[in-house]
Amino acid sequence: MKINIVGAGKEGKKATFGGVELAPKRLTQTLRAKGFEVDYNGKKPLESYDLINIHFGFNPLFLKKAKKRTKVAVHVHSVPQDMVGGIYGYTLMDPFMRRYLRYYYNLAPILIPVSQFAKKCVREIGVKSPAIPISNGIPLETFKVPTPEIRKQARKKFASTYDFDPDRPIIGGIGSLFPRKGQKDFKQVALARPDYQFIWVGKSQPIYPRFFFNRYLGKLPSNMKLIGFVEDIHEFYYAIDALLVTTHIETQGLPPLEAAATKTPVVVRDIEVFDWLINDVNCYRAKDILGFATSLDYVLEPSIRGRLVEQAFIDVQQHDIQKTTDKLIRLFEHIVDEGYPDDNWNP
Repeated sequence: MKINIVGAGKEGKKATFGGVELAPKRLTQTLRAKGFEVDYNGKKPLESYDLINIHFGFNPLFLKKAKKRTKVAVHVHSVPQDMVGGIYGYTLMDPFMRRYLRYYYNLAPILIPVSQFAKKCVREIGVKSPAIPISNGIPLETFKVPTPEIRKQARKKFASTYDFDPDRPIIGGIGSLFPRKGQKDFKQVALARPDYQFIWVGKSQPIYPRFFFNRYLGKLPSNMKLIGFVEDIHEFYYAIDALLVTTHIETQGLPPLEAAATKTPVVVRDIEVFDWLINDVNCYRAKDILGFATSLDYVLEPSIRGRLVEQAFIDVQQHDIQKTTDKLIRLFEHIVDEGYPDDNWNP
C-alpha cells in the first residue's frame, strides 16, 4: 500500500508545533517500519497513492481533488473547542471557524478523531461524516523507564543547565505557549508552593505571538521557569518529579501518555478527554489551583507514587504506537479494499 501523509512541518526536522506535527511524523516512521511505502507531504500525482491521510491543512480544494483521484482519510487533531485560548483573537473568529470546520470535515469521506472526545466535539458542531476514533499513540520503544542512575544524570543536567536545585522537587509542565495550555494556573500553583520548583517546556507559536503571551502570563515567580524547546524530551521526563497538566482542553494530549511510559507521576486537570486516567488509580485529577497545589505532596509520597506509576504504566500500553498503527492499518486496508466503513466499524 502506498500512502501519502499530509502533516505539519517538514520531514527530517524536529517537531516544534506539538502533537499536530509530532503525531503524523511518528506515524510515518512506524508505517515504514511495518513495510509500507509512505511519503510525508509527498509530491507525486495523487492517483499514484492508494490512500491520502490528511492530518493538517484544512484545505477543502485539496481534499476535493484528492477524493476524486484516490481514497482519503482525514485525521481530527483540531476542533473549534480547542482553538479557544490557542489562537490570538480567536473569539472573533470562532463563529466562522465552526462553520468552516463543519464544512471541511463534512467533505471528508471518513474521519479519524484522535479520541472519543474529539469525535464528540465534531459531532457537536454538526459534522456527519463517519468517524472512527483511534489514539495517536506514542513510541513506547523510545519512552523507556529509566534506571535510577539515568534519572539522576538527567536531573543533574537539567539542574545545571536551568539553574535548579537538584535536591528540591521539580514539577514539569509542557505545551506550546498559549493560554489554553494553562500556564497561568501552573504559575498560580508555583506561587502557592514555593517549596517546589516548576519548569515549563514549550515555545511560542505564530498563532499566539510571544509578546501577547508574556503580557497574558505576567511576571513569573522565582521558582518557575519557561525554558522553551528542549532537544531531548525524554530527559525532561527523567529529570522531573511529577508532570502537572493544567491544560483546559485537548483533543487527546500526548504528555500524560509520555509521562506514564516513563513512570513519572501525573497530575491532570479533571477534564473529559483524559478518560483513561482514573483518579487515585493511575494519576491524580484536580479541578482547581488548590487541588493542583495539594496533590503534589500526595503523588510524591513514595508508596502512593509507586502505586500510581505502576498502574499508569500498565494502562498506557493500549496507546503503544505499534498497536494504534495496527488499528490504522486495518482501517486503511478496509478503505482501500472494501470502501469507507460507517461509525459502527471496529478496528
